[in-house]
This record gives sequence, C-alpha cells and structure tokens, in this order.
Amino acid sequence: MDSNTENIIIASGLDDFFIVPKKVLNLIKSMNESELKLFIYLCANKSCSALEAKDALGLSVEEFEAASSYINGT
Repeated sequence: MDSNTENIIIASGLDDFFIVPKKVLNLIKSMNESELKLFIYLCANKSCSALEAKDALGLSVEEFEAASSYINGT
C-alpha cells in the first residue's frame, strides 16, 4: 500500500453505524474500560444481561453491575 494512501473503512448501510449525541462525549471521557464496552454494546443491541456481558465483552458479574450502575447514574 502506498504510504500516501489513506486507510478507509466503508460501511454498507446505516445498520453499520450508531449516532451518539455530542453531549455524550463528556460522559465517554470519564468512563473506564468496562463502562465503555457496555455503553458501546448497548448502543448496538439496546439491552444486555450479565451473561451476555460475560460472553460478548469478557466482563465479570461485578464489572457488569458496576458499569450498569454507572451508565444508569446510580
């Protein structure tokens, strides 16, 4: 690949994207890894159980519960 060529990812449709309001950027900056993983998963899937978080994200139950509390503001 030519060093002047830019790497580009082309998505095939809107299902390949999720839109995050700019207000969310401040929240993202303060998230730890578990919280960020869960947040992104929820953007794509709308819900997540502790078992799903373990299988899909590699989160323990404790990490899932802490991340869920943070995202829910509790």
